[in-house]
Amino acid sequence: MCSHFYILDFILSFLDKYLSPSVSGAILKNMSIQEVLKEIRYWIDIEGVEAIGEGENCIIVFISAENEEIRKKIPTEYKGYPVKIEVSGIISTQ
Repeated sequence: MCSHFYILDFILSFLDKYLSPSVSGAILKNMSIQEVLKEIRYWIDIEGVEAIGEGENCIIVFISAENEEIRKKIPTEYKGYPVKIEVSGIISTQ
């Protein structure tokens, strides 16, 4: 008799082998991008991060200027969603 654990292990192995990490992560986490955005709102506290938003099935982090230190602090993928960094300049409300 096949155990549920063996089936789950097979599925996870398949996802890791044949799907990109961002796709398999989204399937496994089953979180909407809105839920993920709420979870990462603390990224706005990173100096130089101006805004965080939703792109086409990705997270977009807007930064004030090109900065390698900021790029090191922000992952390229989070909970199955690719993270793109865009240089926006300083965003202010008038």
